[in-house]
Amino acid sequence: MNEKWGTFALGEKLSTRRNQQLGLGAAIRHYNEMSVPGIGGIWFCMPLIWSLIGIKIASEIDGLPAIRAANAIEAKVMLDAIKRGDTSNRILGRQKLPRQNIGKGSFKRLARANTYVTQPYRQACAQPLIEFGLVTSNSARFNSFALTDRGEALLSPFEKPIRRLSNWVKGHTPTGDFTSMIAPESTLPEETVALLTRLIFNEGKGQNRRQDIQRAFENLSAGKILEGEIKGLSQDHVDDLKIGIALVRLRELGVKVLDRAEDILRRKLDHREPVELGLDAALKSETLLDAINALQNPGGGLADIATGGTHGEIQPFLRDCQQQDQILLQLVKRDKSVLQLRDGKIVPGPAFDPPRPDSSIEETQTAQFAPELPRLQRFHSLINDLGGV
Repeated sequence: MNEKWGTFALGEKLSTRRNQQLGLGAAIRHYNEMSVPGIGGIWFCMPLIWSLIGIKIASEIDGLPAIRAANAIEAKVMLDAIKRGDTSNRILGRQKLPRQNIGKGSFKRLARANTYVTQPYRQACAQPLIEFGLVTSNSARFNSFALTDRGEALLSPFEKPIRRLSNWVKGHTPTGDFTSMIAPESTLPEETVALLTRLIFNEGKGQNRRQDIQRAFENLSAGKILEGEIKGLSQDHVDDLKIGIALVRLRELGVKVLDRAEDILRRKLDHREPVELGLDAALKSETLLDAINALQNPGGGLADIATGGTHGEIQPFLRDCQQQDQILLQLVKRDKSVLQLRDGKIVPGPAFDPPRPDSSIEETQTAQFAPELPRLQRFHSLINDLGGV
């Protein structure tokens, strides 16, 4: 499942080089969050354990930032899993870690910048750590987190790997395999499952919506959501789901308009013509006009649904799409990555990529839930990791 705004779509990460949000990025993230509040980017439970272990060990060593400890511990867990031959899609760094001269994987080596991935699971954990009351902090900064009694309780079954990891962080070289209990595919202890289940469904501001979504999974396809009322969800919750889907689909229609303009520029480049496009010439392209018409007159009442949204990015976007002869220019102004304006003409932007693969060839995947709201799939996977409670 692809997503264009978050991280960790079930082991999959996207390049942001052509990340064309068209000024709707914050609004889309907001409604994705409102679909299943509080879980951040996690889709299985063990990243919470790795993060808490990093925070705990860092608190015991003067001058050690929690981020550095947590990132290195996560990298060590991944490196050991790779060495064991684990083929799980939960593993990050499968290509990067083995290529480096890591040796036995000392803390000092794995804690270096650029040794591990740039977006570890730890980054997806800050929100649920706070939401579930596992840490306390006066800010959202990971380095400011301190374990609560609840966080300590969640770690209680992992005393042995924590002790050995603490020695590892301090520069010792523990013998044997001391990360298998917290490996990506390891089975969670029963007491961990019980505590996390209680926290997910009974703690935090988003507990009611998480409870409701868990009961409504069988009805959460995009089609059923857009049809209207879903049994077990409040009308406000349904409306937020609908708005989130509508915004993603409208943005995709906007990107298709830009794709058609980009195709024209690419043909000019191929024919060694000046790679620029005036508005009058652009609006003579039938394929581009078709894309504009599709954005102006989207099916399924998408514009009407989006109008009901309260996020500040929505109404300006909808206004920009009202005048046919201005839509293209407004979209280019919003893009500034693949395409941009120069002296009133459309020209390549910094992410313009002439050898882009044929856009007609697309990888298709079956989405169990509305793919526009990846939090739904993440939450379903998270619940399955707890035994499908």
